[in-house]
Amino acid sequence: MRALNHLRLVAGARLGIDDDGWEERSDASMLEREEYAMLVTLGWVQENVVAALGS
Repeated sequence: MRALNHLRLVAGARLGIDDDGWEERSDASMLEREEYAMLVTLGWVQENVVAALGS
């Protein structure tokens, strides 16, 4: 879980994300970047790992 979180932090930092609410401020160029795809994918994986551990 820590590794996933650290990777998400790196992706967020490369996108210039430094606080909550970034979704509302994101633009089309951010959505096309590889770092954004990594951030979303890692978030999905992390969510599913948490769900599996809770079962």
